[in-house]
Amino acid sequence: MRTPSRFAVIMVSAVALAVASAIPGFAQTNFYEGKQIRLINGSSSGSGYDLYARLVARFLPKYIPGNPTITVQTMTGASGIVAANHVFNVAPKDGTVILGAHSSMALAQITGVPNLEYDARKFSFIGRIASAGHDVHYVSARTNVSKFEDLLKQQVIVGGTGPTSNSVILPTAVNELMGGRLTIMRGYKGTADTSLAFERGEIEMALKPWNVLSSQHAEWIREKKINVLVQYNLERHPELPNVPTILDVSTTEQQKKVWDLLLRPVAIGYAYGVAQIPAERLAILRKAFDDMLRDAEMRAEATKMNLPIEGMSGADVDKIATEMFNADAKAIETVKSLIPN
Repeated sequence: MRTPSRFAVIMVSAVALAVASAIPGFAQTNFYEGKQIRLINGSSSGSGYDLYARLVARFLPKYIPGNPTITVQTMTGASGIVAANHVFNVAPKDGTVILGAHSSMALAQITGVPNLEYDARKFSFIGRIASAGHDVHYVSARTNVSKFEDLLKQQVIVGGTGPTSNSVILPTAVNELMGGRLTIMRGYKGTADTSLAFERGEIEMALKPWNVLSSQHAEWIREKKINVLVQYNLERHPELPNVPTILDVSTTEQQKKVWDLLLRPVAIGYAYGVAQIPAERLAILRKAFDDMLRDAEMRAEATKMNLPIEGMSGADVDKIATEMFNADAKAIETVKSLIPN
């Protein structure tokens, strides 16, 4: 029996390598091995965006072939616009940078927010870990405000962050659509900062997801230091059966249509996207994210942190974001008028 020549062995090895490289995932396994992925978080440390980002950074790597490390990089500014601009225009397009997208990312573009330098339709989401939940407005019990209707009669100082954040848009809509008398103090970096401002007495009212408020400030609720006035969701949270949604207190069909558009970002929630990366790597990241959502250890850790897990596939989040661009023109113009300049 003849021994294969050295040339033949080399040729067979080369062909085998070429075939293996053509198998989906093979080249990508080699690509991610030894790599570091940056997860760009556009909100301040301690915020819901930050907490979820760190949870994802901890558990997603074990489901990505090659097991790269993921580090969270905080890049605050304009309610996630600075971070989205960076990922879209500056960051490598090779799958090593993931954006912790702000829920209002698409709405900001639709309504023409200034200094926006990305196209949300050219981002691809890899998945959502949770919806934006049930944002609630709470007010200090030291005020004479105990129900939503009081906001239409009494001036109250409310804290806000960036121009496209819910903490600014929602009270602006209350004022413009419903005759509220809220004075919005803008410029805080995130919900952690508005909480501190609330404690210092700089503001009388603030916005926070109910699950975060009930876990981080349980004593405020227990000792009745705050009154929860309204929920910004289509349905009432099971733990807040007696607190109305904003639709419950709306008095006209036009108000309801505008609130419906404003609340669409709630469905986008805490989602993660990439900008124009190779399709093969997008597929790998989406599969890894889906697998992570089923991780029992991750879910147990989220429970300890009081972070709800309401997963959604990247393709489904893409669909929600894309559909926003087809919203009723009149509703878009109304919402656009509510965005602060």
